[in-house]
Amino acid sequence: MTERWEKRLKTINTLQPTGDLVERAAHGPRTTFSTRPPTSPRRWVAAVTAAVVVASVGVGVLLISRSSRPEARVGEAHVAEGPATPLSLANQGATTGIGGSSPFLGAKEMTLREAESAAGFPIPRPDDRLASDDNIAHVWASTSSGAPQIEIDYASNLYVTIGPANPGMTNPATARGSYEAEAAQDASQNGGASRVIDVHGIPAFLVPEGSVRFANGTSQAQPGMVELVVGNKVVEVVGHFSSEDLARVAGSVSARPSA
Repeated sequence: MTERWEKRLKTINTLQPTGDLVERAAHGPRTTFSTRPPTSPRRWVAAVTAAVVVASVGVGVLLISRSSRPEARVGEAHVAEGPATPLSLANQGATTGIGGSSPFLGAKEMTLREAESAAGFPIPRPDDRLASDDNIAHVWASTSSGAPQIEIDYASNLYVTIGPANPGMTNPATARGSYEAEAAQDASQNGGASRVIDVHGIPAFLVPEGSVRFANGTSQAQPGMVELVVGNKVVEVVGHFSSEDLARVAGSVSARPSA
């Protein structure tokens, strides 16, 4: 082994998992899909988590990501309970989509109308210059988990995920309290950047672009995200855009039939 890599491994081995990380590891793999990252997604899972855990046993560094669109959720998605596939694992066996990978296990590319038919409800989606029906690049849907999972990719490289919300999250007061708790939990990984915002009077959860950081304080350069509940669906707006842009796109989301 070269001296350069010996030094790097010594540096990695000095990293220590946080109490929060140990607690999450004890809970086992997550069973949600957003992005938390996602939603994810469910907040962004810092990639350094894998590095710390693997390095602690002397194996090396393993980073799990989805091609050019990495996920970095720090918490749990507010989707309904069920065997939905975690985004961080969804790329295993997937082959196509933005950046070359489908967004979740069992996802099939289809038209918006086909996705709406498969889901059984009008799909909540944005109507903004960055994300509208006129600039849809890909639509992905799956019902293999029992609960419809949908992702719409836009030509702007922004994307949205849609799925059923936990019943309690349809209450704005409950949603706000849950988002505030997640913001406090995320503070150790992004310096308190995650916060609750109001989108037309609806509480939403914002994770600013680039706010998730490695243990050394360097930004992971992950996309930003806004999550909100529309009706009884949880919607995540994700992309490398300003918080203002993401909030504006989120504010344009509505459930409407496909044309």
